Formats: sequence, structure tokens, C-alpha cells
Amino acid sequence: MTNKTTLVDALNAVQLHSGVVKLYFVSQDLDLLAQGVDPAKIKPELAHCIAMPLTGFLYSLTAIHNFLRDERMREMVQKLKEMGTVPDDIELPDADEALDIVETGAAATKKKGNGATAIAS
Repeated sequence: MTNKTTLVDALNAVQLHSGVVKLYFVSQDLDLLAQGVDPAKIKPELAHCIAMPLTGFLYSLTAIHNFLRDERMREMVQKLKEMGTVPDDIELPDADEALDIVETGAAATKKKGNGATAIAS
């Protein structure tokens, strides 16, 4: 197995089909950013897709839940806000609140004709 790091800007969508979860990550064109084009005018493009069994995805959610509970991570986000790197209007959810959102996520899903479930961010 080859280890590979892919730089992405955001998780754009999550899809569940037949017990397999697909995570779709997007990025903006770095050449356009380097040319000074306004980032808001650059359409994100699919950069990477990760597929994993549902059990692995649920384990990942537990890791994210623990990450949200880490005070060091919250302090880092606050420092980045103060530096202007992270917008002030972005708030981290309370870890237990985030877990509640995950557990009731079925309300935010849309059924597609092929039986797939998609959750867009």
C-alpha cells in the first residue's frame, strides 16, 4: 500500500450506498489562486474520493467526536480566528451536540432514485 497525502479544501458531500460510504473532497485551482483570482469566484473541483465500509465511517465519527472535545483544538481555532485565518462566523459545535446531529442525520438525507443516500455539506 502506498501512503499518499492529498491537499483538499473541504468535504463537499457524503454518500451511502449498499453499506459503502463515499466522502467527496473538493479543492480550488491553485494556479487561479496564485494569479490573484477571487477565491469566491473559483468553482471547487473534485480532488479526491474516499470509499469505506459504513462501520469504518462510524468509527471515524467517534474520532471526530473526540477531536471536538479536545480543548487544544478549540484553542487553536480561536487563535486562527484572531489571526484572521478562520472567519469569525464559524463556530465549532459542542462535541455532544455534534454527536446528536450525526445520530439524527437521517433527517438531513435525501433519497436518490438509485437507492443511494447523499448528505451534502
